[in-house]
Amino acid sequence: MLKYSAVAAGAAALVAFAAPAMASPPYAVTANGVSSGDVTFSAHSDAITFTVHNSGGDRVMTCSDVTVGGVIHTGTGVNPVASITSSTWQGCAYSGLPVNVTPNHSPSWDLYGTSAATSGNTDDIDGQVRNVNANVSILSGACTFDVTGAANGTFHEASQTIDMNETAGNLVLGNRSSAIGCLNQVNNGDTADFVGTFTVTEGAPIYLS
Repeated sequence: MLKYSAVAAGAAALVAFAAPAMASPPYAVTANGVSSGDVTFSAHSDAITFTVHNSGGDRVMTCSDVTVGGVIHTGTGVNPVASITSSTWQGCAYSGLPVNVTPNHSPSWDLYGTSAATSGNTDDIDGQVRNVNANVSILSGACTFDVTGAANGTFHEASQTIDMNETAGNLVLGNRSSAIGCLNQVNNGDTADFVGTFTVTEGAPIYLS
């Protein structure tokens, strides 16, 4: 029995030594080789889908050219990891109709990590963009509404991409201009999904540990 316990303990120690240590947030963050202070970053997506869940059915909007920008907060004990202070939304449409998206970045949209990271460079780290606030305008302004809340996603260190996959009801519609102008297709209180992949184009590589 003593011999078995000694072998088991030795095996457990070997596994613990071989496995990278997991670190829960806050993190140690580096960006573009910098490990202290803010580093400018940007990320781009050429295909996002925004789906409003309405009592009359789902309403789908797409955008083909979306860029977000801001700063990565490098250093130790960091969370939020990044602040998004600007964004542009182009090629947006709903049922063939052009859509204008006007973001409000005051306060900034902050990206928080919510899962553990290791000292390696291939982690998939869950996170959430908070303080989302944007106005959507359709039919040349006949229908407008705000989208506010948060959006879940995952940052992939290996590919330096962010998969936005908000399907949990954290984004909510409000301040709808009128039922008639919006053809009763969106209502205050409707929730929305936000799905798309953003590739970091400035500030990479970004690593969390």
